[in-house]
Order: sequence, then C-alpha cells, then structure tokens
Amino acid sequence: MAKRQAAGGTPATVALTRAGVAFTTHAYDHDPAAPSYGLEAAEALGLPHEQVFKTLLADADGALVVAVVPVARRLAPTSMQAVGIDARGLRLKSRGGTAGVLQWQQIIGLSTARIEDPASTEQLGDNLVLDLLMAPESTPDGKVVRCVRLSAQDLAIPQLQNEPSPLRGFQRFVATALKASGATPHPSREECLGLQGFATFPDLAAYEAALLARLA
Repeated sequence: MAKRQAAGGTPATVALTRAGVAFTTHAYDHDPAAPSYGLEAAEALGLPHEQVFKTLLADADGALVVAVVPVARRLAPTSMQAVGIDARGLRLKSRGGTAGVLQWQQIIGLSTARIEDPASTEQLGDNLVLDLLMAPESTPDGKVVRCVRLSAQDLAIPQLQNEPSPLRGFQRFVATALKASGATPHPSREECLGLQGFATFPDLAAYEAALLARLA
C-alpha cells in the first residue's frame, strides 16, 4: 500500500486486523500524478505486473461482487456509431465522423449491460450498452482489452429501422453479431440478448469491473 495509508490502514487491513488474520504490508511512496495505482505499486515494489492484483467491487443486479484481476489488465472502450452491416463486418463512424469497418473475425467477445440509476425513469432500451471485444494487446503498461462500445441509440443501421422498438433493434443486432462473428458471449448468450432481462449496473465503472473479472 502507499505509505500515506500505512499508519491508519485501509478498510481491508482494518478488517483483517479485527479478524485476527496475519498479513504483510508492502509500503511505497505514492505519486499523486501516477495514472494507475496498481502499475505504480508493482513498479515501486519491483514486482512483475502480472504478479500484482487489484480488487474491484461492483454492484451487479443488486448483489455486491468482488473481482481480483491483474493490475496490468484494463478495458479500453471506444464509443462509436454503427451505420451499416454486411457479410464482412460492421461499418462504423467515430464521434468525429471518421468511418471504418470492424471485421467480424476481429471480434472475439461480446458483452451487454443495462446502466441504470435505481431512481431512473428512462425507458428500457435508452440505457443499454454493447461492447464488441477484441483480442487483448500487450503494451508497456500491461494487457489492454480494446472494444467498440455501442448504445442502443448508436445503432443507425438501415436494416434495424423497422423494428418496433429500440430494444428489439438492439436484440436483433446482438443476435446477428453473435452469429456472424462467432464471438464468446459474456456471461452467456441468453443474458447478452436480455431474454430474462439484461445484467444491470448502477454505472459504467461497476459494469467494467464485472466484465474485467469475467475476462480474467
């Protein structure tokens, strides 16, 4: 842990102390400008990135879950708009207007979620997100899982415009993407399609924590 926390401890070390569980603290000087606590800790302690882990807490459908993942693994989503679809892949447009094609074989995983504040009055379909996951890339900062992130409103595909609702268009697109790409659904095909309801999270951070845990 960073030395500034060593004296009073963290909630985790306080709980361990109260429970009488033995543990060893590894302290280091924290740099407030460091972009990543986990990578900073690994480098300060002289440990390989893959041997240092971080805990992520998430609220998944009202249940608290804890994920333990390597500090070097992170998700790098890029928000896009889908404007076309064919046998090759998905035609995309960036927020800045740049167009490109994401080929089906580039997609190795697919994940969906509903991001909703419990007090929200938004209609189902207005708060759905879809991540098209690509193979992890090794970088100097560890493995990065890049993905194209689409919301239901980002599906500006002509073939979907006759669907009776944004929800039905979203489900049809997910089914098409799974079939065309052969990608692994996370956590399952039924949940990605929302057949029994979509996995719901209070915010994107909680969703991404749960997704990283599944990918670990």
